[in-house]
Amino acid sequence: MIETQLKNIAYLYYPKGLCNIQNEKQYCNTEEFKRLNTVINSFYSKNDPLYYEEHNLLNEFKKHHLLKNMKDITVLSMDRCLTFELEIIQENTLIKLCMNISLIIPFYSVYILENKIKLKPYRWLTIPKRNKKKEKFEFKKYLELTSTIVEKTINFNKFPEKMHNIIIPDLTFNDIRMGQFTIFNAFFHSQYKI
Repeated sequence: MIETQLKNIAYLYYPKGLCNIQNEKQYCNTEEFKRLNTVINSFYSKNDPLYYEEHNLLNEFKKHHLLKNMKDITVLSMDRCLTFELEIIQENTLIKLCMNISLIIPFYSVYILENKIKLKPYRWLTIPKRNKKKEKFEFKKYLELTSTIVEKTINFNKFPEKMHNIIIPDLTFNDIRMGQFTIFNAFFHSQYKI
């Protein structure tokens, strides 16, 4: 039921069956794409109430020792969400608590990514990947605290885990091709899978 509802909402913002790479001009002139741009531009022009909550959230995170270094890393021109991140370095591993708040639907997502790094000079050795084991154990407190703050501050719900990687086969956006676009991509950002 929720999968169908989320797909139907996605179809309001992304043109069905039209590739944005092969048919860029046509894609950009669709009602769906214009609707998506209106939502994103409305937020960034400070007309959206969530814009003001973004700063409240950051202040709320900073009140807690575990989250005091949380940063807003939202990509203004690309994301369909607010993105907050907390970086923790453990030896040669970079752990990121990632929190996304959709601009389209009243949902947020929170998860842990990790990758191997070299410190001197600093560089990534591997691509960040989700670590569900660390989410359940080592960083469970962090995720729960983040969720509590978001739910209390803006009354959004946690995005259903089972919806993250469900493909909407006839939609595309940015560099995501048909057959790779997920429900998560529709409402948050263009990372392929989390």
